[in-house]
Amino acid sequence: MPLALGKADEKRSALGAFAMYSLGIKTGRDAYSYSYSHPALAANMERLCDSYRLSVESGERIEDMTRINWTRSLIHEWEKRKRIAFDPQAITEALYRPFCKKWLYYDPALVEMMYRNARLFPKELVSEANSDSREDVPQREMMYRNARTSTPPLVNMVIDAGGVGSAEFSVFASMTPVDLDAIKHGQCLPLHWYEKIQDGGGLFDEPASRPGDQVVTAPDRTRFVRHDAITDETLSVFREAYPGEASLQGDPSKAKTIVFAYIYGILNTPEYRKRYAANLTKELPRIPLAKNFKAFHQAGARLLELHAGYESAAPWTSKGGVANGVKEIWKTVDHDGFRILDKLRFAKNGKDEDRTRIVVNQALTLENIPLEAYEWTIKGLSPVEWVMNQYQVKTDKKSGNPSDPNQWGIEHDNPRYIVDLLEKAVTVSMRTQEILAGLPPLDPLPQTANWPTYWATAES
Repeated sequence: MPLALGKADEKRSALGAFAMYSLGIKTGRDAYSYSYSHPALAANMERLCDSYRLSVESGERIEDMTRINWTRSLIHEWEKRKRIAFDPQAITEALYRPFCKKWLYYDPALVEMMYRNARLFPKELVSEANSDSREDVPQREMMYRNARTSTPPLVNMVIDAGGVGSAEFSVFASMTPVDLDAIKHGQCLPLHWYEKIQDGGGLFDEPASRPGDQVVTAPDRTRFVRHDAITDETLSVFREAYPGEASLQGDPSKAKTIVFAYIYGILNTPEYRKRYAANLTKELPRIPLAKNFKAFHQAGARLLELHAGYESAAPWTSKGGVANGVKEIWKTVDHDGFRILDKLRFAKNGKDEDRTRIVVNQALTLENIPLEAYEWTIKGLSPVEWVMNQYQVKTDKKSGNPSDPNQWGIEHDNPRYIVDLLEKAVTVSMRTQEILAGLPPLDPLPQTANWPTYWATAES
């Protein structure tokens, strides 16, 4: 079953399994457009916007990387003398890399390539500035219900799948906009997609005129129609393939959520990745109809909650219910707390790295990290290694913009955020491996009688 075949349009009712999908966001200026600090991001982008305004007014571009970063699209706008002003409501959370969130300046005018992300995560719905007053934003009541406890209601969930042109296939899940290189050039396969209702009328004579559609109103009163991204044809195929599966019957939207989880379960399966390895690095994923639908759906649901909601995982410590878990060893009383001074490091045993111990700073070391935690990887790095790779204090050489991951925890009222994240990353890896180890063989079923003809054509 092809997950994606081409662009969605009004002339075709369905494509692959998903009617809409998109590459991740390409800002073209990450050092400006992303930051661990909300005030720092606002200051960086306000400085950039001021420099752009002066360039428009003078007719000469300011060529100073510490004030502005020119990209092809921004130069094009400058040539047209288009006005672009700083928008404080354009700041939102985004998944920059696996297990690494940052603030993102999510304004199409200053994002080099939005692709179709505005249909997956409309700015009006995900804006951080609007999050506290958000009304009528849909929430998925099933396995995602408790995935994030300190964040705004769920706007969407995407499966970020990438492998085309890469050495290996990788997949992750997110409930926020995703960077293009979170999974290198990954395609974001969404649970929903959104269509804006124009002023003075609507896309439909009556709201929610299609099965599963919902009308969603943003705080600024912009209205959207929220569509299910899994197509009706796809659901029909699953219902025919698994006639005795009760979860696929009844409400189509809920059934499509079940299919979404099944797809994620399949994409994470070691047998699937080994069997289709050659194809996964050349084309967008295709999935089989496994004999045991329930096992892969349930695994996918647990993995979605674990991966997209990684911040809510229990730490791999005694407090998290692990008898022989990670331990925090303090060397001094007078210390920098949980603050990273430059970067996280493995401790040393002589000249060799000791991957069971991670040095946070001069006072704090995490010990008793199981070596098994490094066996499950995304793009070649385990969750623990992703945290170590991304959470480093540094300054961008070209722009001079600092990047201090300590600020993320401070601004979220959790100074020990990074230490917690390391301990939770161990849990995510260990639990993921447990789930995958319990899966049955794929035992693919043959195509159903109602297999769409254009799927068959694409697969020939």
